[in-house]
Amino acid sequence: LFFNTEVRPFDDVRVRRAFNHAIDKERMIRVIGGKPTRADGIVPPSMPWTNPGRPAYDFNPDKARALLREAGVPAGTRIQLWFIESRPIDRRVVQSLEQDLSAVGIALELKGVSYPAFEVRVRTRRTVALGLWGWVQDYPDPSTFLDTLLNGDLITGTDCNNVAFYNHPEVNRRVREAGRIVDADRRLELFREAESQAMTDAPWVPLYHPNYAVIRHPRVRGDLPHPVWLWRFENMWLAE
Repeated sequence: LFFNTEVRPFDDVRVRRAFNHAIDKERMIRVIGGKPTRADGIVPPSMPWTNPGRPAYDFNPDKARALLREAGVPAGTRIQLWFIESRPIDRRVVQSLEQDLSAVGIALELKGVSYPAFEVRVRTRRTVALGLWGWVQDYPDPSTFLDTLLNGDLITGTDCNNVAFYNHPEVNRRVREAGRIVDADRRLELFREAESQAMTDAPWVPLYHPNYAVIRHPRVRGDLPHPVWLWRFENMWLAE
């Protein structure tokens, strides 16, 4: 769930943190089905990665209401939430979000659109305030999330992958430095610091990581998943 940090009311970090506290992810996961993994950070846990210093947001509607009052957001405020209409799981997710946010005084207006319309609008600057989006890694490294999705130096007016239009100089500096060095320990430290700062600023509510089942025939060999190309079919064969 992304917030456009350049658009009211999400230009106020208190509102973004309030939404993080308002959402019951465990209930959402039960609603979705299929046993996805709860998301509490930006870099997926399946990647060789830990970040013990990363801020965590507990499910706390009282804290959410207090933050909204502090930010001057009145109960009953209506906010449009964009999502891709053709995805049944997304429909269930936004209905779960609608219920959680209603409990803290936010009335969501669900705006389901086609995939092409969604991509054009949410990636255009100062257009969509709130939306449900997802990302799949392009390569097994934290930069595919932190640099691609949250580096403010890469913000463009259109076709922008940083759909939160999040721009923090220290996050930008850290991911830029990490991209120039090969020292694994230092890169890990920089990425941890960048993710911790981003989670403090809360440009997203990380919701869940899908888990996919793969069905294979027992005669198939060489079907090890590839971290970039998913499957290398030229390396597969059928056993006798």
